[in-house]
Amino acid sequence: MRMTDLVARALSVAVLLLFLTGTNTSASQRRDPPIPRPPALTAALTDKPQYVVMLVLDGALPSYFKLADFPHLRGLIRTGTQYSRAWDGMLESETPTGHATLGTGSLPRRHGVISFGWVTDRNVQQQPTNPIPLQHGQLEELLHQSGVPSIASLLKQHDRSARVVVTSGHKDYAVDAVGGWAADYLMYYAVRNQIWTPLSIPRHVPPRSVLQAPGLTTYAPHLYPGQQDSLAVRLALTAFQQIHQRVTIVNLPEFDWPLGHLLGAGADRWMAWRLMVQLDNDVATIESTYAQARVLKKTLFVLTADHGMLTLNHLIPHEVIQNAVKSAGASTSDYEFHSAGYLWIREPAKIPLVAEKLVALHNPHILAVYYRQPHTYQYTRERDPLSHVSPALDGAYRFLLSTFAGPRAPHVVLFLTENTGISGRNQVGWRGDHGGPSWNAEHIPLVLSGPGVRMDVTSSYPATLYDVAPTVLSLLGVQPRGMDGVTLDDALTNPDDAGVAAQQNRARNLDGIVQALIARSQQDGR
Repeated sequence: MRMTDLVARALSVAVLLLFLTGTNTSASQRRDPPIPRPPALTAALTDKPQYVVMLVLDGALPSYFKLADFPHLRGLIRTGTQYSRAWDGMLESETPTGHATLGTGSLPRRHGVISFGWVTDRNVQQQPTNPIPLQHGQLEELLHQSGVPSIASLLKQHDRSARVVVTSGHKDYAVDAVGGWAADYLMYYAVRNQIWTPLSIPRHVPPRSVLQAPGLTTYAPHLYPGQQDSLAVRLALTAFQQIHQRVTIVNLPEFDWPLGHLLGAGADRWMAWRLMVQLDNDVATIESTYAQARVLKKTLFVLTADHGMLTLNHLIPHEVIQNAVKSAGASTSDYEFHSAGYLWIREPAKIPLVAEKLVALHNPHILAVYYRQPHTYQYTRERDPLSHVSPALDGAYRFLLSTFAGPRAPHVVLFLTENTGISGRNQVGWRGDHGGPSWNAEHIPLVLSGPGVRMDVTSSYPATLYDVAPTVLSLLGVQPRGMDGVTLDDALTNPDDAGVAAQQNRARNLDGIVQALIARSQQDGR
């Protein structure tokens, strides 16, 4: 996240962070077999769902699910299918990009949201995730103009009466990215006169009775760990009780901030456990609410994340990168410094020299530098005689670069060792980050549970973030046209032959890529 944006957004949750930082009490992969075609009847629930509840654990690690026995989460896993090697499968591994990909089932190069901000090939700086542009509709307009479909748009073509509701804590940009132009109601939270208050994005305003329902506000200084996430769930359930929306998507931001960035993700097991306990309680509340409405058995649950998170063991000062750019006689028009480096260069002719200067640093935590020639979307790897990047890892990197390659893509990209980041000017006290291609930043949880989903199954298929939307739509009986992802047929009680074949073909392509990322992560010591 660009740091000026981060500082601005952090004002709305400053009191929460002061409280949470005081509670820190930190304390062999085999090759996968071919995907089997499941029997037609492997679960009691074989009908298609009518409702969807998607919980996006922002920046959560799959390992969080193993911190304790969470009974309601365990119940969903037992009655569903989980993916042990689910991953983003695209760049950047950031919140806006991940949510846009979740909502559209398309790659960033198609939906256009490659990061928080960027500079186009026409030298136009765009920051549609910033508060003012977002309120003016720039983010959802970008998604709409890209021409990609979304869960909301295709569902509404299929059922004009269907409603889609998205909520979050403080992440308005997550809500707007995943809901887009076609979602009905987009709601989030901010501090207003020290009160944690639900708000909505213009053009997606729910009935006043939703936002003003009792129990949706609290005194901000008294927010406890997990309460921001829980209020986002409560807001979504309030909408459901009044609107009865078919699709509910909830972004749970506390796994990312403060747990991930401030506390180092898995480095603070107590806070991770505390948030998972609250999540388990919230799932129980959702189940109770849907049971009272007599639709629980008709509801598909999706648990996933928008990106992973790594614990920062090594930091490269941003001045080192900026000085290398200057030594090439160039300057940056924009940049993203996280668990990878993304640079937009003002002087196109200097781009290859910038890459050369970065390689010449011989920094042991910079694994590879790629650059794209002006007026092309193809990335070239700068030659490095000291490189320890295997051909398989180079292929994995090139695949991931291709997912955002386009007129907004950065000119120079630096890929780093696992658990390494580039420290930005204002990233004081950060212990965790994401954004790059390392396995810890890419690896995410993914659980599907409900009607039409096989029960008690763990799949090693490398499901991607862009497979979620087509799978959800297929289960709802909607054809997922125009999406880059595939339906996860190995999770379905009634898969079709063409879908199984498509998934098996995709597995052959993705398996080597995922294995290369995992191997590099293990080599770096995770």
